[in-house]
Amino acid sequence: MPHSDNGFSDPPDRIETNTKKFPAVLIAVGVVLLLALATGVAFAWLYQGSVPGTRLVYSVQRSDIHSDAVTSDEMVEPLRQRLRHLFAAGLAVHALDENQVEIIVPTRDPVELALAKRLLRTAGVLRFLPIANQTHHANLLNLVKASSQTPTASRDVLDENGSVVGRWVTVGRDAAATTVDDVTPLTVQLNSLTVRDAQTGEVLQMPSSVLGNDSEVKIARWMNSQNIPSIDVLAVVESEHAVGGEDLAFAAATFDRNGNPAVAINFTDAGAAKMLALTTANAHVGTTQTQLGIVLDDQLLTAPKILQPIRSEARITGDFTRAETDFIVQILKAGQLPAKLNPEPISETQVSASYRLVDLISP
Repeated sequence: MPHSDNGFSDPPDRIETNTKKFPAVLIAVGVVLLLALATGVAFAWLYQGSVPGTRLVYSVQRSDIHSDAVTSDEMVEPLRQRLRHLFAAGLAVHALDENQVEIIVPTRDPVELALAKRLLRTAGVLRFLPIANQTHHANLLNLVKASSQTPTASRDVLDENGSVVGRWVTVGRDAAATTVDDVTPLTVQLNSLTVRDAQTGEVLQMPSSVLGNDSEVKIARWMNSQNIPSIDVLAVVESEHAVGGEDLAFAAATFDRNGNPAVAINFTDAGAAKMLALTTANAHVGTTQTQLGIVLDDQLLTAPKILQPIRSEARITGDFTRAETDFIVQILKAGQLPAKLNPEPISETQVSASYRLVDLISP
């Protein structure tokens, strides 16, 4: 029976021709896409834009032997890390000489500029230090009392061998929480009576009546009566299991059980082991509970009581605003600086901050 065409099949020669054309079309499309991508990348690299900016020049603070060895070149990348999440493009950090760094921030907004300056002058040294009490740390307190006749501005307390065994840390005041009688309470509750005048270094013995409930207000009232604007409290330095910012694996803004802003932190394996040893050594004895001071740049952020050993994770809680917890997280994520900058810039001028399009997508 003769074959008949049903009208739906292409002749063999047409099928072969279309088959040959298809790869050629794919190649052509691929070439066009690659050219477009290359053009876009080149444009992103080469295009220069600019925004209003501010040029800040800071000098490296030379306050100890460690900072003397730090060059401004070593400050460049840590400073950039501090600010890179705040500014998407136009940020530039350069070393001008051995002692000075130039930071160009792409903003002239006073609020953003104030935040940038605060990030720059915060060294970011985080420490977890027990607050000294008579039950656990009688030797340290007796050492301080014995030397109280010679006030000093030094924060370190040395033993007879010259080893650092204590550290004076500053207790802040909560400016947003004044009482009806215009008393500005402390930001942290204390159960230690041994403090010093933060300005003169004079060791003070507070009356026992200021401790207990509302100690933040009671101590502030006592300070006002003694004309003492600021106090330091004595913290314990235990070198065998010292815990610091380098022991953190994670930090994030969160909330405490009452819905107030807090900072969640996780420790590395090594950090968790040290924290367990530190909190076990300072576990409560009878009715005495040791406070664990969480200290950032010698400022006492909070001092919760050690109710049980702490291992891999913890929360930093206190009278924080969300902006304050975000600031603390940003500092902890960026890490501490090799050395501190002097608090105030040497110069501050308005400039144009230049950027490339690729900066907008860089991590």
